[in-house]
Amino acid sequence: MSSVEKSPTPPGQASTHPEPQAPYARIGEDAVEYNGPRPIDKTLYTTKIILFGKQAPALLESSDLRAALTDSRWQVLPIASDQNWGAASTQLVHDLMDEHALAIIALDRDAAHLAEQLALKTFVPVIALSDDRKLTSINVPWIFRLPSSVTAAEAFRLIQSAEAKGANTAAKLRDALASGDSINGFAFLTTGELKNPL
Repeated sequence: MSSVEKSPTPPGQASTHPEPQAPYARIGEDAVEYNGPRPIDKTLYTTKIILFGKQAPALLESSDLRAALTDSRWQVLPIASDQNWGAASTQLVHDLMDEHALAIIALDRDAAHLAEQLALKTFVPVIALSDDRKLTSINVPWIFRLPSSVTAAEAFRLIQSAEAKGANTAAKLRDALASGDSINGFAFLTTGELKNPL
């Protein structure tokens, strides 16, 4: 016998030389390519800001906020926070995920705490008009606190000014606000508090 023949494996024993298995799937050099979602061309869309608080729908009709809304590229989405908690949070999620809101202006402490929870999940900046320093004490990098004496129209103009300087996505807006640069008279520390408290 010139060559060694393999003897068959006895029944009940595993082979010490398993047969090579064919791969389940092969991905060659010509695989399907995915480069992430297509970037949104913000010049074609309306920039939407959520106004969240007890008086949000009525505040939208104020002359101060109406004066800030002269540019048709901007839209404010008012959500009342004094309605059923589930209804308010459902509207917030819809406006953040389906309407692609750029930011949330929270009009009071309670609204700011709920908005902060969603900001952690959606990475959308929240400008909170509240005297509650606990909002920024846990270092959520998406929340920026202004005193309750600041109006919603002033907060809206702050967002407009940042957007005019190139902060046209939620991440860019967050970076612009956290940069420490003065925007429309407001400059924030990286913690979300004002550099120079009012």
